[in-house]
Amino acid sequence: MIEIVVVIAIIGMMIIIVFPMAWVGRKRSRAEKVLNDLSALDSAIHQYAADTGRGSGFNPVFQDLKKYLDKKSYVYRSGGKDLCGNLYGPFVVDTPPRVPEKTHRYFSSAVDDAYWSIYH
Repeated sequence: MIEIVVVIAIIGMMIIIVFPMAWVGRKRSRAEKVLNDLSALDSAIHQYAADTGRGSGFNPVFQDLKKYLDKKSYVYRSGGKDLCGNLYGPFVVDTPPRVPEKTHRYFSSAVDDAYWSIYH
């Protein structure tokens, strides 16, 4: 009987150790998806500006950029929202898009500020 209790205690301790690491890994994976969306939006802004002749400082809206995004991407299907439900934007030609502040705070426990590089 004691052996069973010891085995259950060891399994419980392993779960307590592994669960937080898995949670951080999941958040980091989701942050990677947001970073990929920001990169896709940045490319879409540049393509839009080149196609329309818009210069620095012009503010396209998401609908302007939508035709330059992959139709299977999350950002396309979500209507310009990130995984946390926050809207990307405003967009400015020749300026990288920014990670929404609420999204940045949500992922701060899994990734540091340097992770977002030019998007913060």
